Amino acid sequence: MNVKKNLKNLLFYSTATAMILGVSGAWAHTGIAIGTKEDSDVHSCDSYGAGYFYIPGTGTCMRITGSVRSEINGGKNVYADKRDERARDTYIGMTRATLRSYSASETDFGLLHTFLELRSDWIRGAEEGGVGGQLRYAYTELGGLHLGLDESIFHHWTGGFGNVMHDDMLNPLSSSRTNVISYTFNGSNGISAILGFEQGKNNNNSPQDGFRFNSNGTQESRKLRQQIEGYTPHVITGAKYKQGWGGISTVVAYDAYYSEFSGKMRFDIDINNQLSLWTMGGYKIMQDYYHVDESSTDNRIYRLANSIYGDWGGHWAFWSGGTYKLSTQTRMNFQLAYEAVRTFASSVNFSHELSPGLKITPELAYISWNDKYGFGDTQTSLKGKDALQGVIRLQRSF
Repeated sequence: MNVKKNLKNLLFYSTATAMILGVSGAWAHTGIAIGTKEDSDVHSCDSYGAGYFYIPGTGTCMRITGSVRSEINGGKNVYADKRDERARDTYIGMTRATLRSYSASETDFGLLHTFLELRSDWIRGAEEGGVGGQLRYAYTELGGLHLGLDESIFHHWTGGFGNVMHDDMLNPLSSSRTNVISYTFNGSNGISAILGFEQGKNNNNSPQDGFRFNSNGTQESRKLRQQIEGYTPHVITGAKYKQGWGGISTVVAYDAYYSEFSGKMRFDIDINNQLSLWTMGGYKIMQDYYHVDESSTDNRIYRLANSIYGDWGGHWAFWSGGTYKLSTQTRMNFQLAYEAVRTFASSVNFSHELSPGLKITPELAYISWNDKYGFGDTQTSLKGKDALQGVIRLQRSF
């Protein structure tokens, strides 16, 4: 195990070092200008955005970004699944280092673009997951074709759940990563559409078996998974309409393992230059699954997030939020969320830019659990309980 861990660490840091040395080498060869005069005439990186530079002799433009983040969490655990996970004896400290690499070049088939993100977390006094680094994202885009490791289309197509840190209290699998193949059409009138096929994620760290309540009161057991089992992929499609005032986006997913559908629709509006608001609703056909905590003598029941397509409680869920610009450096962000099993969650933060690239953000998050399948005594996991959590984050982005 130590050899395997060391190899992972070596791969992570070697890749990061190579990326940085590659940047230094490119600048050393080019100086202030981008390559020779002939190169700069033929290869301009301006059209790809700020920060791109030309790699001499390759026909490729590259960009390196990243961030270093430190945060402290205190209070009760708003992400608890079971009752004994709600309380904390001390605060939680977390530090994250992220390194991102972009490349872009022109081909006969359109723009060729790649993206790579390496991430490492130190949390609770140890490496997150017991490894020194993580390949977070890695994908290639050619024209409208998108292939590689990325967040699920079901999450990113509608724009996430707002500009708060605790945006996923009702949807803990929303940032799940998966291998994906997709094609996106972008029209000139603000209309875009996507069709994708996903493999799903491995859930080895979660309970593999769960049960659901049927309409007649009986229980039905099933092996749970978020990844496909055979050759049939998860299928996701969506459409979007964007204008200067805001936009409307919708996404529908077919979970190949459960053979069931789920969908979301989001509406965004810019009230003025200071205030922007959004609201989103989600609906799924599948029933919720539950698990019994065998380690507890009280046999406490708790809900399992069994699919990355509709991981909220009950058939429907509702989210709303917005951003208010208090000044050029300070923004207030908030989110409110409610699901069919009567659980309510909310978050609010103030994000302040201390200097370019350096931001501090304090946030409060609250959740009240009221799953209707719980019981009003010690048999339940979290019914009738709530939690308030605070966090302060300092992040340097470059």
